[in-house]
Parts: sequence; structure tokens; C-alpha cells
Amino acid sequence: RIPCDTGLIAHSDGDVAVHAVMDAILSAAGLKDIGNYFPDTDDEYMGADSMALLARVIKIISEKGLKVAGLSLAVQAEKPKLMQFTDQMRANLSRVTGADKERVSVGAGTSEKLGFVGEKLGICAYCCAVLEDKKN
Repeated sequence: RIPCDTGLIAHSDGDVAVHAVMDAILSAAGLKDIGNYFPDTDDEYMGADSMALLARVIKIISEKGLKVAGLSLAVQAEKPKLMQFTDQMRANLSRVTGADKERVSVGAGTSEKLGFVGEKLGICAYCCAVLEDKKN
């Protein structure tokens, strides 16, 4: 949890960063996006914990013989300011994905007051995931 005087409107818990991680992992595995696995039309996922959903994504790719080797996550938000939380975010992502913490990167920036992010109307997150065969 990151303290902030505003929140995001979302079907699940609105964790934009973890959603980007899940989509990157699924994409790297050649699978469909998170909406296919956890549709926002399904009440089961109303208010869902994104880290729990990430654990399920890890199980999905594990069943395909894959594991997360590395993650590069970049989050753009005017608020909350995330820099002081990036080490804990790295640790959490490492713990759930099984990737070595040294191969998990979390960057936090702003949009310099440009666009919907700059106007504090939302947050953007982008992630690249590297997967490897569990046999290696």
C-alpha cells in the first residue's frame, strides 16, 4: 500500500504496476492478456488483490515450463511519488515471481505535467519481462 489522498477507479485493486507486470509476463509466454484470465466482467475479481493474481499468472507460466528471469517496470505518476517505495516494490515482485531481486528493476517518474498522467488523471506503467525455461 502506498499512501495517497486520491485513488484509482478500477475493477480489481487498481494496482497499475502489477497489472503491467502480469501482462508483460503473459505476453512473453505467448499467452493472452490479463483480461482473458481475470475479466473485469467477472465479480470474482471485484477488488481482487493484484499480487494474488500475479501469483496465479506465475502458476500459469510455470505449467508451461517457464519462469521469470527478469523484469523491468517503469511507472509514470505525478502522485503518489513512488521513488521511496521502489525498493519494496522490487522485493515484493521478486518474492511473488521468483525472479532474483537483482534482476527486477522498478523505475518511477512523472510526465512533467503533460497528458492525463501529468494532469493527475491516471497512472501509466510499462513492463518488459524475460522468461526462461525452467529446465535451464
